[in-house]
Amino acid sequence: MADEQKDPTAKQKTDIPAGLSPSPIYSRGKPVKLEDMFAEDPKEYVRASGLVEGQVFVLQNLSAGDLIEWSEASEGSEAKRLAGLRLIIKSTVDGEPGVDAGAQGTVIFDESHMGLLKKKAHKKTEAIVKAILKLNGMRVKGDTDAKND
Repeated sequence: MADEQKDPTAKQKTDIPAGLSPSPIYSRGKPVKLEDMFAEDPKEYVRASGLVEGQVFVLQNLSAGDLIEWSEASEGSEAKRLAGLRLIIKSTVDGEPGVDAGAQGTVIFDESHMGLLKKKAHKKTEAIVKAILKLNGMRVKGDTDAKND
């Protein structure tokens, strides 16, 4: 067998900057294609105690854009007070498709419901907002496993 000539300037797969280790997330799979980026991400759902006794809110994960909007709104005065309620509006669905009878995963609130949500107990709406944040990988008080961006 002849010795293969290696290009000394070619970056090897094993060239990892000092202090970093290879991540199993990046070491497997095929490279992403642009057309795959346009496909809708699968929805994830969680249930949280609702505002009505014996009923639950079925919450779906949100897009990066929704969370950026929430994060930016959290910096203003009036917008900050309403930011959590907007997360509830965008995340609450009619149920989990395939689990809840007749559910299609359709968002059930819109901005016209803001007044209704404003009248609810803060403790209850705050619990729903925390469930939404946790579902979306954000850190909430008392939770050290989630991400905080």
